[in-house]
Amino acid sequence: TKVAAGATTVPALAAACAASERGVRVLVRALLAIGLLDGSDAAFTPSRVAEAYLVDGAAGDARAIFASWLQNRDALTESVRSGVGPGRHDEHDAEDDWQSFASPDIVRWPQLAPEIVELLAGRGVVARPGDRILDFGSGSALSSLALARATDGVLVTAVDRAAVLTTATRLAAEMGLSDRLTIVAGDVDTVVLPEASFDLALFANVAQYLDDARFAAALRRLRESLRSGGTVYVVSAVVTDDDPGHMTWATNVEMFLASNIDQRDVATITRMMTDAGFTEIRYIAPTRFVATAP
Repeated sequence: TKVAAGATTVPALAAACAASERGVRVLVRALLAIGLLDGSDAAFTPSRVAEAYLVDGAAGDARAIFASWLQNRDALTESVRSGVGPGRHDEHDAEDDWQSFASPDIVRWPQLAPEIVELLAGRGVVARPGDRILDFGSGSALSSLALARATDGVLVTAVDRAAVLTTATRLAAEMGLSDRLTIVAGDVDTVVLPEASFDLALFANVAQYLDDARFAAALRRLRESLRSGGTVYVVSAVVTDDDPGHMTWATNVEMFLASNIDQRDVATITRMMTDAGFTEIRYIAPTRFVATAP
């Protein structure tokens, strides 16, 4: 942000950051090497990637979550000792982090939207013309909006916290789908959903931050919101014999530091979905479940 504002030399950037010139010179050379700055350590500007994601006011502003990831390095040792993560992504003060997760989709959607539709179809998650999709804990709502963009008449209801839904609203406008998106601000625990109103429900990357009681309640509410024969698509961290750490070490550490919920195994999630009333439950490794509302 300071470079974009005109601090394009080491002395100017050091002064703007109240830092030593030697330290800033080392940082600038590192940022040049990884492609976040263009130029040389004599004079530099933000790269296209930095302009898109790491400058205040950028369309895909993801600074908050990058700062959180960097700070996690300092928190990890004490968290391992205590067993308690310092962050709580399920709390309302985490809205900046969630919005920061979502914002890059405003830049990336032209590439990602067709890929998402193809991937979901391969998992048996499709939208038919005129379907209504509930995106529960939607973030940017990219997946549901991608389905709407690919299928005539599909309507999306996105449920998330108000700050995060500003990104969903902006993304819908970028995709030409503002008239097909309804936003409902609220928490997954308390938001009121119409019963038997949706054909497809997406519940992605939220369950791992909810304890068993909250996850079970969310599944019941999703079941009640779906029409008979509707589909639910759940994405959650899963512990399996093949993947004890959930995909990558970085994701595993981020979750540990941002939640005090232990990761569940396939049998536990399947049982909880059965208890909520879902049938025809399919596990798609490594993190996905598809089921039907009878």
